[in-house]
Amino acid sequence: MELEDLMQFGKRCLALLSDEAFDSLMYFLKTRKRLNLVDPQTYTEKLLYIKRNDHNPLMTLCADKYHVTEYLKQCGLESIQKEVYRVYSSPYEVDLSKLPERFFLKCNHGSRGNYLMDGNAAKKLSSIQKELALIMGRDYYWQSREWAYKGIKPCVICEEALLDSQGNLPVDYKFYCFHGRVEYFMVSVGEYEHHARNHKFGKDCKSVDYMFKAQTTLPESQVAIPDNIDDMVAISERLAQPFRHVRVDLYDVDGRIVFGELTFYSNGGFVCIPNENTELALGKLLSIDGLRRRTGRNG
Repeated sequence: MELEDLMQFGKRCLALLSDEAFDSLMYFLKTRKRLNLVDPQTYTEKLLYIKRNDHNPLMTLCADKYHVTEYLKQCGLESIQKEVYRVYSSPYEVDLSKLPERFFLKCNHGSRGNYLMDGNAAKKLSSIQKELALIMGRDYYWQSREWAYKGIKPCVICEEALLDSQGNLPVDYKFYCFHGRVEYFMVSVGEYEHHARNHKFGKDCKSVDYMFKAQTTLPESQVAIPDNIDDMVAISERLAQPFRHVRVDLYDVDGRIVFGELTFYSNGGFVCIPNENTELALGKLLSIDGLRRRTGRNG
């Protein structure tokens, strides 16, 4: 059997698993531990429980990178939206003559397919269109069984390129919210280039990076906390109010706060923090009270 045939066979086998069985298998492969399905205690166990059992339809709207703008409007936060130039049902409809010289091209329904289009990238448009067509044909629910992605109708978004006055891509600020409150945030650089390095801070802007990993990837000395960090926290908490857990991604572009996305299950829910004390401490902040356990596939 060829490698690709073997991979396809493996995917078909995984598709037969219930969501609980899938999470249990993936959790064991990542941690070599048994997933507590009945009485979850750690952050990862509870996040996976929420992923399987919390079917708030607002989450699907907010996971859609295009229709999330409706939620921003409901929250009175239109001012932090990126400008959207065009939306297409197919990547082959993209017409460069009707778009700015530089923009971002991305899909709305998953975590892949994000291209900074400029003069050089425009020359590769045909290959980018083929890649986007493949991405649009995938249902990202099946990748990690993330219920919020299920049922999103794919489209292609052409939106403003977020670049600062020096022409650099902005730093990512990711705010982890538990029951509407920011508990900590992460400053991340190099994400678009797939060389992400990050540092985590408490709400008081003091480093808590040591709680999450044994060795830092982005020294605190290389991080400049923006002056508008309190405004970012306030925005994140406003957006997080209806949810048990959500990560709010924002940018600071020369003092302008810009919305990135809402993420309900970081790493597909498989956070698996090496520090067991951190896993338990964060688990205590996350309540699953009232969530009925579903034992089949997410429907």
